[in-house]
Amino acid sequence: MARCWLTLAGLLALARAPGAAAADPPECPLPARCKLGGYGQNEYPYTVDGLQVMIQYTDSGYFALKCPKNITLDNPALPRFKSKLRVSKAQLEDCPAPRDSYADALDRLNVLVLDKLKLVRPGALRAAHLAPLGELPALELVQASLAPGALQPLRGLQRLALDGVRLPPSELARLPPGLQALHLARQHQPVRAADLAALPRLANLTVRDSEDVPVEPPPGLRALALEMPAPHVAAALPAGLESLTLFGWDAAAPEPWAPCGLRELYVRFPNASSLPAGWLAACADLASVRVEDGEQLTALHATALHGAALRELRVTSCALAALPAGLLDAAPDLLLLDLSDNRLTALPGGLFVVTKKLRMLNLSRNRLTTNVFDSLAAVTSLTTLNLSFNDLKDSCGGAADTVRGSSPLQYLTSLEKFYLRKTNTSVICQDWRTSMSRLKELDLSYNNISVVTFTDLRFSSEAEVDLRRNPVARLEYSRDDVSRAAAVAPPLAAVRLDPLPCDCRAHWAAEALRSSPQHLRVAPRCAGGALLGATPAHALLCAAPCAAGCACGAGAADAAPRVLRVQCAGAGLQRVGDAVRGVSRALAARGAAAAQFEWRLLLPHNNISELEIAELPANLSVLDLSDNKISVLKEEVVQALVQPPRRLFLARNPLDCSCSHAAALAALRPPALADLPHATCAGGAALLHARPRPCAGLPVPAVAAAAALLALLAAAALAAALWRPALRLRIKAALHQRGWLAPAEPDDDGRRFDVFVSFAHADEHFVRTQLLARLEAPPAPYRVCVHYRDWAPGGWIPAQIAASVRASRRTLAVVSEHFLRSGWARAELREAYALALRDARPRLLVLLLAEPAALPLDATLRRYLAANTYLQWGDPWLWHKLRLALPPARGPAPPAPEREAGSAASLDGSGGTASSSCSSVPAAEEPSGPGPGGAAPAGPELARLLRGPCAAPAAAVLPPYTAVAV
Repeated sequence: MARCWLTLAGLLALARAPGAAAADPPECPLPARCKLGGYGQNEYPYTVDGLQVMIQYTDSGYFALKCPKNITLDNPALPRFKSKLRVSKAQLEDCPAPRDSYADALDRLNVLVLDKLKLVRPGALRAAHLAPLGELPALELVQASLAPGALQPLRGLQRLALDGVRLPPSELARLPPGLQALHLARQHQPVRAADLAALPRLANLTVRDSEDVPVEPPPGLRALALEMPAPHVAAALPAGLESLTLFGWDAAAPEPWAPCGLRELYVRFPNASSLPAGWLAACADLASVRVEDGEQLTALHATALHGAALRELRVTSCALAALPAGLLDAAPDLLLLDLSDNRLTALPGGLFVVTKKLRMLNLSRNRLTTNVFDSLAAVTSLTTLNLSFNDLKDSCGGAADTVRGSSPLQYLTSLEKFYLRKTNTSVICQDWRTSMSRLKELDLSYNNISVVTFTDLRFSSEAEVDLRRNPVARLEYSRDDVSRAAAVAPPLAAVRLDPLPCDCRAHWAAEALRSSPQHLRVAPRCAGGALLGATPAHALLCAAPCAAGCACGAGAADAAPRVLRVQCAGAGLQRVGDAVRGVSRALAARGAAAAQFEWRLLLPHNNISELEIAELPANLSVLDLSDNKISVLKEEVVQALVQPPRRLFLARNPLDCSCSHAAALAALRPPALADLPHATCAGGAALLHARPRPCAGLPVPAVAAAAALLALLAAAALAAALWRPALRLRIKAALHQRGWLAPAEPDDDGRRFDVFVSFAHADEHFVRTQLLARLEAPPAPYRVCVHYRDWAPGGWIPAQIAASVRASRRTLAVVSEHFLRSGWARAELREAYALALRDARPRLLVLLLAEPAALPLDATLRRYLAANTYLQWGDPWLWHKLRLALPPARGPAPPAPEREAGSAASLDGSGGTASSSCSSVPAAEEPSGPGPGGAAPAGPELARLLRGPCAAPAAAVLPPYTAVAV
């Protein structure tokens, strides 16, 4: 028998062995009727005769076949393995019994079953079906019917399970005589000892039913399990019965069993309210008692367990509110005690006086408080203690105590597993770290621990310490702990924490992790996911008093130096001193002095134009003045700012790069000027390439005289040149070439319109009533093109835009907030700018309907307006300037040339096909300018941004709308 079980265990181990070679999927013997439809994890769906057949298998493990309706095991199209598949278990579900036998059917599939066959809904079974399986060790039948003597051919059957099987009368008496284990479920018929008398080897009987079925255990039975609502068990247990399982034991007042040879007792859902005195008095060999789910069980008599040689006692998920004194006095060999999930509030004194061998104690999910520690202090033999889900609070001082001592459990030095999950603990006791040198697991999750110190992490064992789901606000290290961390040697505990808030309070912990990462086995992480040890010190800041419109962060109070980071981006500051004074006052109100800090002033995107030394704090390390209005930096200011380790940021300021400031500009070098590649002069040139030489050192009167003389000579030469027509033309051409003089356009210019007005649909009323009313008014009206009047319906919008720009001598862009949010309007702007670049003429005019600061201008348009003159609505000289910028008016526009309806070329006065230089239309959003410290696009990049993407055809970007909506 032992050899049989060893063989089976080996087969099962082989089935689960990782890397075991799997047999090839079964093949279809008749491809016309059978096809593999794919496969998943050990699953292979086949289509046989138009129906799905599912096969599951693992080599040396199991084989399962599920048959659909109308598919039988006799079907010749069923897939079969190419080579013999040897498995320990096979299951055939919904497959009607074959015409011959299951042995023949499995042989056709090329499957060999070594241990167990399970048949689910096979229909009616006869002896002929099972006869060739005479040596099969185990059989399980689910929802089947047996003919008389159907199981008798199974001579080697040792384990039989019948679930919902219809049996002929007295069929139990005809079972194979070698049967050792019988499981009967949902049979709904009595089990009598006489029926099983012909089974001399039957040792294990399980009856699971939904009603009270009489069961008479046969002689020689060693294990009996009755799983039913109200099993009845006589007080006199069968001789030799060693294991008894009762599910639904309805004895309200249990009587002691006698005689009793039990070694194991498992009772679930007992109806009793108390286990009486002497209940196990006759069970001298009983070693394990397990009572579960007793909602009525509120008490145990003091002598209820006396008489048994208990080694394991489990009374769980019951209603025990108290334990009697002396309950365990007769259990000196007790190794395991599980009283979890009850209502215990305390333990009686002296409960563990005789249990000197107790190794595992589970008191979780009760109502115990701190007083339980005194009862447990003497159980020094414990290796596992579970006190989770009790309101224990702290046993060695509170979180406010500087020195945390030992708990009453300090003498439990043999503990290997200690569970204190959700016990409202707020501190880690010293003895858990130092006295319990064998500790392997310490579960302190879901508690109230808010501070974890360097000392809390120092364990004398390689324990797995779980501190997750605690409100840990900081990992508290001191300056001295940094050097102590470097001296830490194994063994090390693996302390698991949730991500921490990484601020100034974690400064020294981060320093210790950077310099000595080996002092912790599990590296703590910040709330954002980054490793605490990888977080730079300047990023570990806490909120500090600050000025209005600014945000301040301060470093650790005991760190040297203590960093103060002042962020005032876009605060509207005019002077640096405004921020410094405001922060200094806020610090003084909290009792802190500005001189205590290393200042890092971040003041980008403000209106600062001047800088004085007196405005700067003495201990300044970083000053960010990018995106301000600074044009001149005094030499003494620059010399003060470039002293190491100070760093200065000046990107996108209009610096005066003339020779008079050469000395100051020459000092602006890295690393002092941290963003030199992005610093620019007033004209847009990069400071890196605009290093002026000092002005010539001539006396001022001499310089003035020389300048006057040169001016007179230049005037005389110019006057002489202007008398010569040829030279006059050459000068004018040179001015045109450089864009300094717009050429006069001849009256016979071939373009149909004088000006194309580009505007957003929301500004149409303004254009009609203001612009067009003036521009088209007599006596000299302009020829104006507007989309709502002059575009042909049904035309392709990108082509109409290009045609309108080319058909007009100027394009006037009416820029408002609506314009800047309109993709079509911005496309017109780009087209006009591209034409101006191509023709080298100032063909694009920009009229702003609001102040530039009030408009959501992107960086690209801001740079364009900074380099080009624009018109401002509300300017009293607006109309005068506009007429100077426009070519001479030519009167009303002539009628459009005859073109096919919707043709973009009809707008083009030249009669040619108007095609845009860039055939794609922009998306709704433009690329924004660089942020603080970023690089501004150069000239070609600016042109590319205004021109828009040109790689893809417009048809791939825009649908061919027929209605115009800008």
